[in-house]
Amino acid sequence: MIPATTLPPSEPLDLALSSSRALIQASRRESAQIIVQARKRASRYREKAKERGYRVGLEQGLTESALRCTKVIESLRDLYSTTIDTAHRDASLVAYRIVEELIEHHLRDTPELIARWIQRAIDHLKHRSGLILRYHPRYQETLHHFAPHLPPGISTTCDPTLGESDFAIDTDVGAVTFSWRELLNSLKPTPSNGRDL
Repeated sequence: MIPATTLPPSEPLDLALSSSRALIQASRRESAQIIVQARKRASRYREKAKERGYRVGLEQGLTESALRCTKVIESLRDLYSTTIDTAHRDASLVAYRIVEELIEHHLRDTPELIARWIQRAIDHLKHRSGLILRYHPRYQETLHHFAPHLPPGISTTCDPTLGESDFAIDTDVGAVTFSWRELLNSLKPTPSNGRDL
């Protein structure tokens, strides 16, 4: 050990020590300020990230909601269209059945109507030769009274193979059958449930 009396003067050492302590304190203050600024900056970044995440989440939620709403609207449109189509077909079928019944009753109550239809058909076909009018036996009496009004050269015959309200006219190029039921059936709507009324 060296006796204290032999030590060199401590002034420069004290100055260096004091200077080091001041430098350490300044570094600590500066470090503390840097840490405070870093924490503030980190807090701001966290807030911005939350805000950005919130916006992204909100945008994604809105997009998903819009897609769901679009699907629901499309489903409702399809359901509405199907419902309207079904109601229309069902109403058309009911109307068809009513018209069919009206025609049947009208033909039953006014057999001379078939005579008018025959007259119109003959008017369209009278330029053909060898016309033969065939009709159902039910109209024999009605057509017996009507026969004198037919153009000359047209013969008539009863044909039980025809439908009750049908008639046919044979021409030199083939037969033309007039069936109100076939005509009406061509207009018959398809039932919505696949079954007829």
